[in-house]
Amino acid sequence: MRRKLAILNVLLIAAIAAVGVRWKIHADFVELRWQTLAEQRAMVPAPPAEGEPSPPPGGVRATDYVVVADQFLLSKDRNPDVVIEAEPEKPLPELPAAYGLMNLGDGPSVIMSEKPGARHSAVRAGEMIGAFKLASIEGDTLTLEWEDRVIRKQLQELIVRKKEDAPAQPQRASAAQTSSRPPPPQPKGDAAPGEKITGGRASCQPGDDSPAGTVKNGMRKVLSKTPFGEACWWEEVR
Repeated sequence: MRRKLAILNVLLIAAIAAVGVRWKIHADFVELRWQTLAEQRAMVPAPPAEGEPSPPPGGVRATDYVVVADQFLLSKDRNPDVVIEAEPEKPLPELPAAYGLMNLGDGPSVIMSEKPGARHSAVRAGEMIGAFKLASIEGDTLTLEWEDRVIRKQLQELIVRKKEDAPAQPQRASAAQTSSRPPPPQPKGDAAPGEKITGGRASCQPGDDSPAGTVKNGMRKVLSKTPFGEACWWEEVR
């Protein structure tokens, strides 16, 4: 009887040991399985944040074919170096002519004409003379504007010079004959106002030798000394 109990105890202990070993193996397997799943989850990329657009897939771009177009040597019109010819600069028109500068107390003005020999008038800063605009008068420096160009000239550069009538080296006989002749008489102009200038003023006529203060046609003659000579004009009698 005791022998049977001893054998039964041994079998029971062996069964308990087998169950414990099997449980240990199962527990190790489960732990290893959890570790593998955790590593796999860590390798999966995180989904994009809500509202953030995903990058567009790469497509075909026209610039990818620039090299093909430039290196297509069989066509003569394939030339990547495009030569753009610069537009030639427009020639500057003839500058207006100047005859003098005057200031009657209301700002300087220049006696100018569109070209030498043309009708002249008093031009103030900001007014047009032919194709040019007299932008400013700064002493003897005149600033002209034409389209998008600015031209600065000294007054002496625009002054019209009179041509010399006598030759440089005349013969002795002709020189003596010329000196013996009396000078031709200067034509006498009318003592009256000439062309209207501006601000109730008029220019003096050539040959007008009437004295200052002469009154005619409701205007009085005025003579004034300037660095460029004697200035003459008529103004309304007030």
